[in-house]
Amino acid sequence: AETLVELDNNTAYTVRVRAVKQYAQGHGAWSSEATGTTNPGPPGKATGVSVTPSVRTLSVSWTAVAGTSGYKVQWKSDAQDWSSSRQNDETGTTSTISNLTSGTTYVVRVIAHNDDGDAAPSQTVTGIPKYTKPAKVAGVTVAVDANQLSVSWNSVSGAENYVLQWKSGTQNFDSSRQNTGSDPGHTITGLTAGTEHTVRVKATRRHADDGDWSDTKTGTPPAPKPNQVTGVKAESASGIVGGSWVAKLGVSWNSISQASYVVQWKSGTQNFDSSRQAEVTATTYTIATGLDAGTEYTVQVKAKRTHADDGPWSPTAKGTPKYQPLDPVEDLTIAPGTEQLTVSWTALTGASGYKVQWKSGQQGWDPDSRGAEVTATTYIIQGLRGGVQHTVRVMATREHADDGVPAQNNGTPNSPAAQGQGGNDVGGDGDPGGDDGTPGGGDDDAGCPDIAPYETAADVEMERDPDTLVEFVQEARVGVESILGEETDESEAVDRLVECFGTNGTSSGGDGGGMSARANGAWMSGSIYLFAITDGRKYFLAPKDSGLAGTHLNLVDDNGCDVAAEIIRAASGEELQCEDLGLMPEGDAKGFLQYLWDNPADASDDSDPGYEDRGDAPGDSPKLSYVEGITDGGLMPDGISMIILGSGYYPDWEPPGSGPQPPYSGGGDGGGGCAVAGTGGAFPAAGANLLAAALFLAFAASRRKN
Repeated sequence: AETLVELDNNTAYTVRVRAVKQYAQGHGAWSSEATGTTNPGPPGKATGVSVTPSVRTLSVSWTAVAGTSGYKVQWKSDAQDWSSSRQNDETGTTSTISNLTSGTTYVVRVIAHNDDGDAAPSQTVTGIPKYTKPAKVAGVTVAVDANQLSVSWNSVSGAENYVLQWKSGTQNFDSSRQNTGSDPGHTITGLTAGTEHTVRVKATRRHADDGDWSDTKTGTPPAPKPNQVTGVKAESASGIVGGSWVAKLGVSWNSISQASYVVQWKSGTQNFDSSRQAEVTATTYTIATGLDAGTEYTVQVKAKRTHADDGPWSPTAKGTPKYQPLDPVEDLTIAPGTEQLTVSWTALTGASGYKVQWKSGQQGWDPDSRGAEVTATTYIIQGLRGGVQHTVRVMATREHADDGVPAQNNGTPNSPAAQGQGGNDVGGDGDPGGDDGTPGGGDDDAGCPDIAPYETAADVEMERDPDTLVEFVQEARVGVESILGEETDESEAVDRLVECFGTNGTSSGGDGGGMSARANGAWMSGSIYLFAITDGRKYFLAPKDSGLAGTHLNLVDDNGCDVAAEIIRAASGEELQCEDLGLMPEGDAKGFLQYLWDNPADASDDSDPGYEDRGDAPGDSPKLSYVEGITDGGLMPDGISMIILGSGYYPDWEPPGSGPQPPYSGGGDGGGGCAVAGTGGAFPAAGANLLAAALFLAFAASRRKN
């Protein structure tokens, strides 16, 4: 028998045998062949060994080895030797090593084996069994501060670290907004003020799964505290509500960016508190309930801002709600006197005083120059112009109340006795006027109104001031309305207007008289004169013997201004259309207009006598005029709907010498003078001299102008 060695495992071999004898010639024959297979032998070395740790456990896996009947899984710590006492026998390719010490490093190997023996051990791998994961973090709180959140939470047993994450808006939680630390708290800085942020925390430990995330919490870093409110005012804002008077206090203040406001108020010994408080977003608030008229209240305001501390309270302001205005005074009467009016009324219950105001013509109410405050129930207005109707109003006053509802009445002061006019033939019929200057009666020519203008043409020439011009025209209007009120026949009305507004005051009686005779330069002086026009563009001249026929004014100045149309617009309060020459007064310019015209006192401003045929306005001197329209149907003669009375001056012209220029006097058959024009239908000729071709028309031969 013979044992064959160093054969390959698990290999089939064929064998034969023959006999051999020493010193014999030849060998025996070969036996029959026989076959046999060697045993497999121990399996190969295990590969692909890996370890997965869990709590006090290591899960081992490897790759299956052919020819293996089983595996030995062995483990040890670094200080231990390999021993079968720390071994799991497995037939599969996994093994669980339990009851290990958490956090300890273990070395693991796998040995495949079969009936022929053990294979060589696998490569060793290490693993560390885990601890139990930390508990879920609880007690998370968020404290806000400027641009930051301070987050804190309860400590977790066994935790070594904590992970804090935050986000805002539509962001997701991720490691880009995260902090890890061992302390149970952290301050997140650099956040956007006023933006809400959400936070969460978890506990961690080495060789352990992370704890669960805490419940989320939110916090908003505060915006900057608003500044102190300034400019607080408290003013009465009383009025009628539901038919009854309500005491109100209007509070206002300066705005603060991105803020709302709290308003508080108190009176007397009260303290500020939330029972008298309002929260608003506007910079005004009206306190409309619970106030007493005549009681002083103190208010304060502070600004609020979302996610910010309130601003400081403003300095206080005080205000007193008003009482309801008093009713009109009763029994308002006006008694005329010489250049004065005596005003009286019945005392009104609750009134502490009264305001008396007056005006005339187109004047506005001006309490500073035409007003008085009194406690009595009578007042004498002195220094008025005689013959001029004045409107007077009286209002009752009381402290902490608007002026009462005005009561109003009209009165006309008497004119003083005319100086030096007694005995003149004012009426032109041989009947001299009385010593008081009143005109005498007559059938041929009626007398002129007894008016000596306070502001004369000479004054306008000297001052060249809009206010003086207005008063000059308004005083002439009194005389014009007086004549219109006495005459119903248009021819007689026009005749009297021409007579009374003559340039030299000569009446048909020849002895002087009429309005213009009261003072040299009263109604015309130098370049200053009166004119009138109807809304139908019809003009008439003051001199009764000018010899000019009536016509319509259809003249256009060098700037393309239709002068008559502009005059009508100014008198009607319509928008002016002519070029701005820079002459208009500041403020209320109602009734004023500007255009280019002939200056009768400036010889260099002569016009081509044929202008009326071309439609061109005479002259090129800038003129500022003021006009008023008379439309009272009770004063208009038949066929006239409006008379526009006016005058003007030339701001850029300096008269030669000093003082006003003397009135222009006529030569030949006519005298130069002021123009007065009328409207509506055509004026009938009155002795062939009542209507003129145009306002300011020059005489071709003598170069005399209105």
